[in-house]
Amino acid sequence: MQYVGEHCYQATLCLPADRHQFKISDRDGTEALTFSADLQKATECQLEAAMVLMPAKGIGNDLILDAPQTGLYTLTLVVQNWREPLLRIEQGGENIDAEPNRPLLSAEIKANRSPEVALVGKASPVLAPQALFDAMAIREPQSFPFVFGDNVDGCYEGQTHRFVAAGKYRHKQGWYLGTFGALVDGKLQDKTQATEAALYPFGITHHYAGGIADTLSIFSGSRTAALRVESENAALLGIVPLLNLAINQSTVSRYDDCVVYALEPSLRQPDSPAFIAISADQPFSFREETLKTCPQLDSVMHLSGMHVKPVIEALEPTTALTVYLSFAVTEQEAVSMAKAASVNNGNAQHLQATYDMLTKSYLWTSDETYNRA
Repeated sequence: MQYVGEHCYQATLCLPADRHQFKISDRDGTEALTFSADLQKATECQLEAAMVLMPAKGIGNDLILDAPQTGLYTLTLVVQNWREPLLRIEQGGENIDAEPNRPLLSAEIKANRSPEVALVGKASPVLAPQALFDAMAIREPQSFPFVFGDNVDGCYEGQTHRFVAAGKYRHKQGWYLGTFGALVDGKLQDKTQATEAALYPFGITHHYAGGIADTLSIFSGSRTAALRVESENAALLGIVPLLNLAINQSTVSRYDDCVVYALEPSLRQPDSPAFIAISADQPFSFREETLKTCPQLDSVMHLSGMHVKPVIEALEPTTALTVYLSFAVTEQEAVSMAKAASVNNGNAQHLQATYDMLTKSYLWTSDETYNRA
């Protein structure tokens, strides 16, 4: 929330049509500054009506908002009396670009192309890598939930066919990466209109008309995510990650072959990621956009005007682009991880490791559902 004067704090959020359970709190979850409406039971919020809150830390006593439709909602907290603040939730609001306190970064990163790596299969009767992945895929034309872990401390919980509340890559202290958008010749592919989503052992893929697909993968044993867009025909491909970083509570630095976001020092937590290094499998342009300069980031992706909005694009038409995001406690570690992913074709390494894990022991039957299980 932002202080807007007259004892008022305010936030405008884009919420999906769903049930939302929450409390109002300071950043540290202080007992005296964590508010709900009841000490013991959950309380439903009514739109356009003021609700008296109280300090109420605990479990099972959340505030509940049933959002009638996906869109913007404005939450206003009036704190003339800290013991009884008033909360009002209204449908609508303005998603306004924050005034940045630093220049927005725009640069060309002359990264080397990742080497081509062919996946290595095993002897018959074990299926070849792509055949095995296709046989295990769970495909749905409508939204469904999924989850991946990184086997370090992170977990990605997501929902297909959406941008709003589509997923969060959670670490020990919160999250930085949500979902992402795929650009093809400057046009953002709308996940809500994807023809199907396929859940593979290595990641989640959305398919679109015209032979276009995008895939999110979380690497095992590393705090690294791979975001990939593919097209049957060569095109100018790009990636727009949803990053939970306020533009004025983070900094950005350019390296020879990657870009690094750093969380403001006062927000960093011990042993938790504070740096995000971004690399790619080929030379790329990196530019921080605003909702004004790139309206589809608002109209299609519903990104927040308060947060950074990086757009990563290949410098030349291609049929595939992979962008890596590495999360680390130190800047040096984040850069090292991101560079290793691009230099070693981290996406192919991830596919190979997943295949090797699945076929270390192998049982295959005539029942496809049994095999997937």
